[in-house]
Amino acid sequence: MGTLTYMSPEQARGEELDGRSDLFSLGAVLYEMCTGRPAFAGATNAIIFDAILNREPISVLRLNPDIPPKMAEILTKALEKDQDIRYQHAADLRADLRRLRRDSDSAARVAVATPTSGGRTSRAQARREAGVIRIAVMPLENVDGNPETEFLSDGVTESLISALSQVPNLRVISRTSVFRFKGLPIDPQAIGRELNVNAVLAGRMVPRGDTISINLELVDARDGSFIWGSRYNRKITELIEVEDEIAQSVAEKLPLKLSGGQKKHIAKRAAPNPEAYQLYLKGRYFWNRRTEEALKKGLEFFNAAIGKDPSYAPAYAGIADSHAMLVWNMMVSSRDGLPKARAAAQNALEFDKKLVEAHSAMAFVKLFYEWDWKGAEQEFQRTLDLNPNYAIARQWFSMELAALGRHDQAVRETERALQLDPLSMSINTTSGLLFYLVRQFDLGLEQSLKTIDLDPNFFASHFVCGLCYEEKGMHAEAVAEFQKAAELSGRWPLFIAALGHGWATAGNRLEAEKLIGELQDPSRKRYRASYSIAAIHAGLGERQAALEWLEKACEERGTWMIFLKVHPYWDFLRAEPRFTALLDQLKLDSPPLGAAS
Repeated sequence: MGTLTYMSPEQARGEELDGRSDLFSLGAVLYEMCTGRPAFAGATNAIIFDAILNREPISVLRLNPDIPPKMAEILTKALEKDQDIRYQHAADLRADLRRLRRDSDSAARVAVATPTSGGRTSRAQARREAGVIRIAVMPLENVDGNPETEFLSDGVTESLISALSQVPNLRVISRTSVFRFKGLPIDPQAIGRELNVNAVLAGRMVPRGDTISINLELVDARDGSFIWGSRYNRKITELIEVEDEIAQSVAEKLPLKLSGGQKKHIAKRAAPNPEAYQLYLKGRYFWNRRTEEALKKGLEFFNAAIGKDPSYAPAYAGIADSHAMLVWNMMVSSRDGLPKARAAAQNALEFDKKLVEAHSAMAFVKLFYEWDWKGAEQEFQRTLDLNPNYAIARQWFSMELAALGRHDQAVRETERALQLDPLSMSINTTSGLLFYLVRQFDLGLEQSLKTIDLDPNFFASHFVCGLCYEEKGMHAEAVAEFQKAAELSGRWPLFIAALGHGWATAGNRLEAEKLIGELQDPSRKRYRASYSIAAIHAGLGERQAALEWLEKACEERGTWMIFLKVHPYWDFLRAEPRFTALLDQLKLDSPPLGAAS
């Protein structure tokens, strides 16, 4: 019969076999050699069968970044579920493997023969896989240590990340990953290993009155050798110009081999009112803190920036992002916050049709508020066409794909986001959530535990961990994780709901009902999310109450409603006509959209 983990789909279905089935099995063995884990795994035979027939394995590049991309392509072709587009003959697979070995040996010889100016091999040269370079822009050190100027060092760093993200064939690690190194000594080689980058840009900033001094070094991440460095002494009012100049210089010093047209892609930004730009940087500084108080403080600065320059598109995008985050964190209702986000994003696009942040914010509104699946996908695609390095957009897009049941695409999109932002707690947590939504609870638990290891105080990862424990029947562990999520978050409604659902499924009705009372307590200052109350009633098995509160959540346009089609909480309601009516309102019973690019 064969060993289950290595069966081809046609073998699992009991169909007639030929040599292509053996090539699939060989691909599964090669996958395990490259990653140390089976391509198709699960706690039961049924889960393994489902994975073989319906699920794509996790990208080998995510599990082992040292694997050549060409090897990943070979494995993808070997593990094709459709045998007609799989390798047809062993000789073809052997030829591709030999070609890969030849090219790898050739690249190694070229790397050894091509020294840098310091006489050592540049990792950026040795690892120019398909012409793509990976770089980490580290947080600038604010030398004077003045908290009042911290927004400048953070803002310039973020602007450099954004500017370099526009460069073709340059993959720039996102802000959240590099800022985990803020305040720590910069070791380019250690950072290179941690973030899987070719080069590291680091430096110091010294503000002096109305001037600013920026010292930068571009370093080879393989051996720490110097590639380029420069000092910029300018007026603070010239920040935009100096940021663009730095981006141009870095792009020229890396072996990207850009064409004339691609060099033009590194566009100069229109300089806003200098005061407006500094107010905008302050707004982003507070937005990145993501607390309710900080988000509202950021809104004040974004609005002040518009007061100085009413045509400054990024400030409008900042307003849109702030309202979106307040809604996502259930600090305000969707009906209160997302129309404001939409209006701000629309204003931003009127002044700058190519502003990435504005397209991403518009996609968020279309997805979580308007339930315009096609429109959201178009906005996400537009965002990623403008900036393929925008990890947040890939994260939100993966949620849309998961909500629509396009699970394999959702997982791939999250993998791409993690390649750009490997230390992002939010994206790592989303990865675990997607495994949960596709019923791969072991993988979801594994991913969540890894995320908790990165930061034990990140409450959302405890939430997803608890969801997976609950579905595995490990109720005590689930409740413990939900309690951590609720306390660490300051008792967000979503996590109170998860705790209530956990107590209910563990058989403790009294504790679950107490939490319904807490969510309905009129003295609570936060927005009361009907979705959260519905979730606890679902755990108690109370069909009519769960449906009633879900209908209210639908009226409120609750953000988590988009997962109604795939979330395990609602499995016990799927035969109910009222539940089907909710799916109709969300348009979740419609056919899947076209494939994502």
